[in-house]
Amino acid sequence: MSSSPLKNLKLMMLDEMLISHFHLKPWILKLNSILRRRISHPLLELIYRIHEESQVDIITGFPVIREGRAYPDIDGLSGSIVLAEVLEQVVRDVRILTEPYSLNVLKELLPYTSLNDKSLLKGLTSTSSLSLEERDVAIFVEKPGANALGIYHNAYGENISNYCFHVEKILDNYGLTASIGDLGNEVGFGLINKAVKRHVKFGATCRCSCKAGIASSSKVDYPIISTTSNLGCYVLAACFSTINNVKFVHDPLREEVFIKRAVGLGAIDALSS
Repeated sequence: MSSSPLKNLKLMMLDEMLISHFHLKPWILKLNSILRRRISHPLLELIYRIHEESQVDIITGFPVIREGRAYPDIDGLSGSIVLAEVLEQVVRDVRILTEPYSLNVLKELLPYTSLNDKSLLKGLTSTSSLSLEERDVAIFVEKPGANALGIYHNAYGENISNYCFHVEKILDNYGLTASIGDLGNEVGFGLINKAVKRHVKFGATCRCSCKAGIASSSKVDYPIISTTSNLGCYVLAACFSTINNVKFVHDPLREEVFIKRAVGLGAIDALSS
């Protein structure tokens, strides 16, 4: 892993892209500013701690509930695939973990990537044995996190606990943890819990009976704020590619393919639906 003034400039420019188009989500600038006072460059610090012997789990999947059924939020899916595609070129082992409602979509996206082994996709269920496994790195991507009362919420302040794998129970399995999110109701954003309660709708008081808000209470080593979690993954993948001199092949054409394919399989844009 090498660095140079030109690489460092590229990395800093990529890092700034995390909050591009922030006008679409006005709270992004506020949360990012408060986070950066605690950790100045969480994404860049993270990439320097992932090495060729690392075993990396990318854990994704946010349920969108329609008539009592869970559908995958489109945000986080393609990002996780692209991130895995870059990491696989360097690290010892990479897996993508997600609930069954997202698993089928991810399987259908694999043929459009260099990830030929479907065994890297693992299902998350309430009976998963992951609580017994120890791995090096966990990167959570648009993954719901519980509030102080252990309740999981969507952006509208609704209780979605029954549809979520409760990821907090596996946090201690990893030596290094990161989480990419855009709202603060994702796992690991406890470091800016007060800011989420102050600046995000339903952050302090939700619409479900718990009334304790959607702000996540757990903490990871590196929470990463991004305008969308897919964008956060693309930036992370591009930075990792730059540092390690490996291929980053994602482009607008494949992005369009990913989105159309995912939507065709039932994925939903939660904030616009």
